[in-house]
Amino acid sequence: MRRARSIRYHARWVRILCCLAVGIGIGNAVFFNGLSVPETAIRDYVVYSESTLFRYAPPSVEILIVLGLCLLAAWVRFERPLLMVLSGGGMVVGYVFIYMTILLTREYVLPAVAPLLAILSCSGMLETMAWSEERSRRRELEDIDRARQQFIDMLVHDLRRRVSSVLSSASVIERAERGQPMTEALSTMRTSAERIMLLVNDLLDIRKVEEGVMALNRQRTPLLPLLQATMAHTEDAAAMAELSLSLECPTTAQGSVDPHIFARVMANLLWNAVQHGSRGSAVEIACKQEAGMTHVSVGNRGPIIAASEQESVFRAFVSGHGNPNNVATDSTGLGLSFCRLAVEAHGGSITLESPWAPHSDGVNVTMTLPSE
Repeated sequence: MRRARSIRYHARWVRILCCLAVGIGIGNAVFFNGLSVPETAIRDYVVYSESTLFRYAPPSVEILIVLGLCLLAAWVRFERPLLMVLSGGGMVVGYVFIYMTILLTREYVLPAVAPLLAILSCSGMLETMAWSEERSRRRELEDIDRARQQFIDMLVHDLRRRVSSVLSSASVIERAERGQPMTEALSTMRTSAERIMLLVNDLLDIRKVEEGVMALNRQRTPLLPLLQATMAHTEDAAAMAELSLSLECPTTAQGSVDPHIFARVMANLLWNAVQHGSRGSAVEIACKQEAGMTHVSVGNRGPIIAASEQESVFRAFVSGHGNPNNVATDSTGLGLSFCRLAVEAHGGSITLESPWAPHSDGVNVTMTLPSE
């Protein structure tokens, strides 16, 4: 999708249109003699109106001078306020110098009020636009810094929580004899370690996809084995959350995907589904093909995502609506952001449905990928 053009000071066409509007306004005032009184006063003071030696510029020349000065003021962009003030002052001094030079050498009187008013008006308007844009840019940078700091805090907290789980399980293993406690501790350790690795990989790969430097090894791949393998890696987390996993996928289902990246996307979707699913319910994975496209969906029963929030959950660093009774909530919001970027890099799309039909609750995420 093509980005909308920004109507801001740094865009030259914006400056030209705004200054041109000022010039047209002043030109109308000249045309209807709106500035005749101050212009006559200046002429009386500088060149003495009773003199017949001087020729005066007609209104048409005055309007052309005004428009020319307005366009000149808009053409060059100055970022620093001091340079903008010096530029406006320089144009005023320059025009006065040209005014007096032509007056003394050619005995031709240029207009004074309208051109000086055009310079001052355009300079003031451009300075206001630049100041407003700089203020907005500074506020955006402050928001980015604040979001970055919040993300770092969430990431550190998330990693520390998962590492603490690994260390606690290690302590249990050290104290326990072989049996059920050791098995559960090992399962917790593996689940936490896999989640940490997935989180770190998402963090690294989001930037790669955004910058277009992630190389995709796309190939026609059977999807059933990939889905089964991803489910196997999530079974322990699902068991801890008291959830079941179900898969409905024809053996002939194929997609033009990078197997490694596709598996990562599915791992993120399954993790989110397990984290936000209601205890005792099922996470359902479905796959179907139609019209040259492959649709893979992951649905869970649980809290509904409001329609106003459904788009934001795909943005990085936006947390989900985690269920506190489930396994640890993904607080960084990296998973779904990576999923969207990766699916779009494959030429596909990803959508979210909540509540999940035919249920009255839950979330169903569907990614659509090319089959060939």
